[in-house]
Amino acid sequence: PFALPPPAPARTPPKPTVPGPPRPGMVPPPGPPERTVLHANLAACQLLLGQPQLAAQSCDRVLEREPGHLKALYRRGVAQAALGNLEKATADLKKVLAIDPKNRAAQEELGKVVIQGKKQDAGLAQGLRKMFG
Repeated sequence: PFALPPPAPARTPPKPTVPGPPRPGMVPPPGPPERTVLHANLAACQLLLGQPQLAAQSCDRVLEREPGHLKALYRRGVAQAALGNLEKATADLKKVLAIDPKNRAAQEELGKVVIQGKKQDAGLAQGLRKMFG
């Protein structure tokens, strides 16, 4: 008699990959240019929320696209200062002032970073005196 071939296994179409919300500690990829402003604003929010590491990463995303983005440079400087990376903070804040010498926020923040650095140096000197004095 007449026999039919076995049915082919059903093929399921591949699921489209839809990016979900970023996991905590993850920064979304740079994406289209209009996201630059979003990352800069995200960094501001992250600083306000006490998340300097994430703020620095968001600023890095902006600066990958626009190396002279003033707000991103300033915010990354603030974030680096909060993380204790005073040399990086100083470098970013000096870049802001090189572009915009009258930027009062950057002037004030750089002053704070210099004072913080002097305190760190004094603490280190005191510790060394205790060890070797």
